[in-house]
Amino acid sequence: MEKKEVKENQFIQLKGEGLEGFGIVACEGYGTDKDENGVSEQTACLMLGDMNEDFGTWDNPLSRFEEVDEVTVRANLAIMAEDKEKYRYFIIQLNDIPELKDFHIEEDDFLRNVRTTNDVCLYWAEQKAQ
Repeated sequence: MEKKEVKENQFIQLKGEGLEGFGIVACEGYGTDKDENGVSEQTACLMLGDMNEDFGTWDNPLSRFEEVDEVTVRANLAIMAEDKEKYRYFIIQLNDIPELKDFHIEEDDFLRNVRTTNDVCLYWAEQKAQ
């Protein structure tokens, strides 16, 4: 099997998925999983557009996603910026990654309110302050 290379903080797209399958590689450390035929596949942790209030990552086989170019990244982020309520957790997580500052989405009162009321956001703010 050809080894697919991914990097932490790389934007990706799950094959056959919409914007909810757009995301960021959260960790470049590879795990393994078995496909439906029992063949081992490399995996990576992804933060996806449809993440919920728990801010979890999903371990996905590398064969399920593809790299996206900067034009696609910016187009997807523009759509997310127009629907901040739906993509709020992804936007907050993105904005917390300093290495991706060129892609951050401006936070409005709605997003600032989420940051000050969501338990996970409060926990990570406390951890950063220590």
